[in-house]
Amino acid sequence: MSVIDLMTPRYRGVKSGLFTPSVPGRAVSNLGSADLFSPDGKLPRCVRDAVIAAMERPDAAHYSHPLGTKEFRTAAAERLNEKYSYSVDPDRYIMAFPGSELALQTAMLPFLSAECEVLVPDPGYLANTIDPAALGAKAVEVPLSEGNHFALDVTAFEKQLTSKTKMVILTYPNNPTGTVYSPNEIRALCRFIVEHDLVLLCDCAFDDYIFDGKELLWPATVPGMWERTISVFTVSKGWGLCGLRVGYMVADTPVLDAILGRVPALMGCVSNIAQAGAAAALRDTTLLRQYHNRLATRRKWTFEQLCNVPGIKVTLPDAGFQFWINTSELGNSTEIVHYLKEKADVQVNNGAAFGKSGGEGHLRLVFGCLDCDTEYRAAISRLCSALKNYPH
Repeated sequence: MSVIDLMTPRYRGVKSGLFTPSVPGRAVSNLGSADLFSPDGKLPRCVRDAVIAAMERPDAAHYSHPLGTKEFRTAAAERLNEKYSYSVDPDRYIMAFPGSELALQTAMLPFLSAECEVLVPDPGYLANTIDPAALGAKAVEVPLSEGNHFALDVTAFEKQLTSKTKMVILTYPNNPTGTVYSPNEIRALCRFIVEHDLVLLCDCAFDDYIFDGKELLWPATVPGMWERTISVFTVSKGWGLCGLRVGYMVADTPVLDAILGRVPALMGCVSNIAQAGAAAALRDTTLLRQYHNRLATRRKWTFEQLCNVPGIKVTLPDAGFQFWINTSELGNSTEIVHYLKEKADVQVNNGAAFGKSGGEGHLRLVFGCLDCDTEYRAAISRLCSALKNYPH
């Protein structure tokens, strides 16, 4: 077996067409990047001012505290209390990370080893299957029913449970479907986790934009779950600050201690300058409201356009800024992704990267891309026109 053969599980996204090569000499509208308003936009004024001020401080060139700056952790705790009405001690339960991706990977270290199994909803975020494999563990995908709006079905989890099962990884709200699981679904899953003495790793990257009054129940607040839940949050998605690379983990002290003992050699610590900018974003009272209004308008308009395309099925996402589009009537999703790039100059994600059973035959379209509404609408119009003329 070659070195490349050994590495291929980490390149599932490339192999399945999640990412496709650029087209030389052509401007392609990227509607597949979950980077808010990418590639346009600029730092919000509050973030810019905080970053500039932080550069003048003595600690700008030095290591941060391993848990993160007091300023950032306090701002994160305030945000959690505002959103979930749950008080979290920033000195005991919060740790900063250089992006949520590394936090998700690191959270597995104390709990997983070779032969362990992890239950992950399908469709779901592709790293949920890739990261356990890097530790020698096996990700067992739990199919979600599209006909049941991708609801969590504990019976499906029970069918996949074995003596090797150690963890459940839940992206909540779901990426790519944008589903907000109901409080009853979350409580049922939590009972399952407690009953079988499992750990929950909860990726909350898309919790900043919830539509139509959906209730978001943070699993860590369910009785019996605080001590067995690791929650990961980020400023990348909601505030469009992917370039700062700041995320944070929330967990009980023994869990954080176990993780903290493993991470210095992996990541060092988060930039003091970046944390200052992230703290300013978390404390801003207007940014998310402004962005939410813009995204709500785009969500509604994009849905109306997609509903006029024969042969596809689409529902309004409950949260986040992506549509999960069923194109199975039209044909192979890998071929459709390439077709849209060639014929419409639009890049979207191949659903096959998001699950073995529930991904193929779907596309993920990110409606949070592009700052210019005129450019965004033109890209969606080209995409819809191309799909209407897809040869099948």
